[in-house]
Amino acid sequence: MTDESTPDDFVNVKKTDAVGAADTSSSDGLTATKLEQHNNESNNADVTKAQPETSANKPEGAPEEAPEVTPSQAGAGLLFGISGLVIGGPVLALLAGVGAAVVAKPDNETPVGDAARASGDFAIETTSKVSEVVGEKAKEANEEYGIIDKIKQALQRVG
Repeated sequence: MTDESTPDDFVNVKKTDAVGAADTSSSDGLTATKLEQHNNESNNADVTKAQPETSANKPEGAPEEAPEVTPSQAGAGLLFGISGLVIGGPVLALLAGVGAAVVAKPDNETPVGDAARASGDFAIETTSKVSEVVGEKAKEANEEYGIIDKIKQALQRVG
């Protein structure tokens, strides 16, 4: 017996039943070439399944999906953006707002990320409470002074 083997050496695969006895009535012929072809097809199928959907492999006309933004991220961006605007102008507002929103991502498990998310939650809660109070006060002022009616009358005179 020599070690010289060709890629198409025949491999005899015997089927066994549940007990383990060999079924000699039928056997499948398997060659190294067929096995390699099967493996290549399996690997190619796995690679296409594992690829994330990107703009390169998306069907044409498919809508672009925006990354999901949590309320904590939005609140942090708003809070730090407004603070940056007051302190240093529009450039600092942009840098602080975007930076805080990025740091506040849920997958950022650092102390800075936790602080940014807490700040964002605070901003959202405070804004909702303030808007409730302001809304109530605006309704009271409108009922007492008829502000909406006066604005409508002024717009009708102009238009």
